Amino acid sequence: MEDNTRYPFEGNILKVVAVFGLVRSFIALARDNPNIAGFADFYIDLANTIVFLLAIIMLQLKVGLKYLIVAFYLPIILLFCVGMVTHRGLASSFEINAFGYVVLFCLSLRHRLPLIFSTILIIGVSISIIIIEQEHQFLVDFSDYSTNQFSFIFVALAIIIITLYSKNIFDEKKLELKETSISLIQKGEELKLRNKELEQQKIELEKLRAGLEEKVTDRTRKLENQHDSMDKYLKLTLIELIDPYHKTLNAINKLDNSSDGKLNQMIVESGEQLKDEIEKLTSKIHGESS
Repeated sequence: MEDNTRYPFEGNILKVVAVFGLVRSFIALARDNPNIAGFADFYIDLANTIVFLLAIIMLQLKVGLKYLIVAFYLPIILLFCVGMVTHRGLASSFEINAFGYVVLFCLSLRHRLPLIFSTILIIGVSISIIIIEQEHQFLVDFSDYSTNQFSFIFVALAIIIITLYSKNIFDEKKLELKETSISLIQKGEELKLRNKELEQQKIELEKLRAGLEEKVTDRTRKLENQHDSMDKYLKLTLIELIDPYHKTLNAINKLDNSSDGKLNQMIVESGEQLKDEIEKLTSKIHGESS
């Protein structure tokens, strides 16, 4: 057995039983009269009070349950057998209280210990019954009582089997719940890790988006600068073309009176086309600028 913090169910069962046993022992102790000669009940109840109180103190101090074997389980069996002989168990059905101890052993002990201590208790009660019958054989024939040692052993074995089976089912369910809890904790950790990864990816995407926006802004700025440079270049070029155009137009006008009318007509038409193209270019430049 391990410390009671590792097996809280067994420790809690023993603590509840010890508290109830301590209260009962106090009540019984208050009713006893130690001044009566040979009155063994007082000393038995006093010993039970000490054993239950010691068990509660050890459980509160989180002492290992294995130490309670010597401090609680063995003394409680011994005191029960002594009390059974004192109370003439078969006559007062005191041995029926052993069923409660059998259930306690099966619920608060683990591995082979429930069977070991239940067997010790059954043997102790059987020996106590034999002692009682031998001591009082000239007074009462206890073998005629319905609650003889054989029926007690049969009922005790049935209680042991049922209780151990129930506890085994309980332990299996508790183990399944523990495994499920561990699985849920692991999945929770995985989700936390996945969430951190997603947060990291989100941060990286934000950085990438900010970088792309910066690149787009920089590219737009460069295109605007290029457009402005081209606009200035076209304006300068147009200004430079205005003066040669007027000179060319004046020269064409001087050729109007020449003898070659066909050639003059062609030159004039070329000048007009040049004028139209310059006006279109000027309009286009001013339209883009606005």
